Amino acid sequence: MKLSIVIPARNEEANIENMASLLLKNFSRQIERLIIVNDCSTDSSNEILETLKKTNKKIFPIHRRTNPGVGNALKAGYEAVSKKPGYVLSLDCDFTKNIKDIKKMIKLASKTDADVVLGSRYMKGGKLLGYPTFKKIANRCFHVLARVLLGFRQVDVTNNFKLMKKEVLKDILPMLSGKGFSVNAETGIYPILLGYDVIESPVSWISRSEDMGKSSFKVINAGPGYIDI
Repeated sequence: MKLSIVIPARNEEANIENMASLLLKNFSRQIERLIIVNDCSTDSSNEILETLKKTNKKIFPIHRRTNPGVGNALKAGYEAVSKKPGYVLSLDCDFTKNIKDIKKMIKLASKTDADVVLGSRYMKGGKLLGYPTFKKIANRCFHVLARVLLGFRQVDVTNNFKLMKKEVLKDILPMLSGKGFSVNAETGIYPILLGYDVIESPVSWISRSEDMGKSSFKVINAGPGYIDI
């Protein structure tokens, strides 16, 4: 399997180098491009990425200077994926403990030839460690409503931990409108609505340790975007 990996990164100086190193160590043969989108960071992310770029030609940094937002960053990264056939993996910059989950997702995609593999925190085998209670309640309410209205069976479409064929990405990319975290709902729901084979693989969500910095996700800020979707 050939991979383009897309990682949005805003003020992730504590995690960028470690994440890139782990991915290249474990998936060097599969990776065609490791696209890390520096989303208007104000820390040393720019310098770190430029240094990493010189050490490995597969590392493809994108530096966004205006209009920050996870959705905007993901779309910029998606537009830069390799044109060769294969898959696109999206994940967050702090998923440094999820290498085993990525391997399982790749294996499952290869075995089933599924169009999309969703990294699912809520299916059997998935785990939530240190997940905020209010965030969990909001997530489950969104899924109940979406599943009732749209009739899909998947239990976790909003995690930015997805493996999809490039032809799927090509179809959904013009449809992505979320500027913030709500884009993660779009990338999960649109392939289902378009009739692609979308399956789930259990993954772990592990809260950041202090040395990894703080997450920028805030339910109160992200909520309106999910309602819009």
